[in-house]
Amino acid sequence: MTWQVEFYVDSDGNEPVKDFILVQSKDTIAEVIHVFKLLREFNI
Repeated sequence: MTWQVEFYVDSDGNEPVKDFILVQSKDTIAEVIHVFKLLREFNI
């Protein structure tokens, strides 16, 4: 199975979850990416 991250898009075309992640510190963004990679690697 191949994982693909899809962010919620509201009726106005906004992606609030993605926007929230992108305003975090670089360390926090790196941790989120790390978790995404773990999900892909272990097919959780």
